Amino acid sequence: MSTKYRLVLMLVSSLFFSTVSALELKNYSNSKLGFKISYLPSWQEVRKADNTFFIKRNPESKGAIISINAKHFPKPETLIEQFKANPELWTARLKRKFPDAKILSTGDTYLGSFPAYFIVSRYSIKNLNTNFDLTSLTLLCVKDNKVYNVTFETLTSSYKGLFPEFEKILSTFNFK
Repeated sequence: MSTKYRLVLMLVSSLFFSTVSALELKNYSNSKLGFKISYLPSWQEVRKADNTFFIKRNPESKGAIISINAKHFPKPETLIEQFKANPELWTARLKRKFPDAKILSTGDTYLGSFPAYFIVSRYSIKNLNTNFDLTSLTLLCVKDNKVYNVTFETLTSSYKGLFPEFEKILSTFNFK
């Protein structure tokens, strides 16, 4: 088989699998919260609360959860600027529930082409002689006087392996 033929076969194969993947995506849209997103078949909708949408990764494989929350705030930019100026405020907030919480990294990014701020945290949940080490990435973004909080949380041991799935899902996020 010639190299040219192999390249064409790989290209056609790649396009086919891209199309199949796009068709398999599940879509969610919420005009009240002001966003839409698509997610992979290995994820399922868990529940919707008034201001939050939750999806979790199929429990038969590595577990993870993504939540998207949108709330009106009088001065939402101020809230995010406080966390940017002093990330320890975020740590203090987490430490109320998780005493060992610590921030691993922070920085500027984008959500649906709007400026956002990210915080990567690590903490433990202790439950009946079991200790779960978790890592979460939280994105904070302001649009239309709402603060959008997108959080990806999983076991620390699974974080690097599942992060590409989160990135793929996040890449479909759009404001309505």
